[in-house]
Amino acid sequence: MRGITSLSPEYRKATEFAVAQQFIAFVVTSLLLDGGMMLRVTLYAIASHWAVILVVIIRRPTSPTLFDLLLLGFGFIPVGVLAYIIAGLTGRGV
Repeated sequence: MRGITSLSPEYRKATEFAVAQQFIAFVVTSLLLDGGMMLRVTLYAIASHWAVILVVIIRRPTSPTLFDLLLLGFGFIPVGVLAYIIAGLTGRGV
């Protein structure tokens, strides 16, 4: 069984970029005066994106494809849009 040390170093830059995006989104939405609705949607998007990141890393720990790296780095944006739509349809957010 492979350990965590066998991860590709290419994942680091993509995950750092994802964390920076998520931090900015978290700070901005936590400052909104909407009763925490957008913050809740943002937290759903962050949790969903990290689930996607874990699946990608588990599937290809040592050899990520370009699509994997793009999904890790820029996947928060489409996941955020989907979370916003789903939250609106289910009545859990906006």
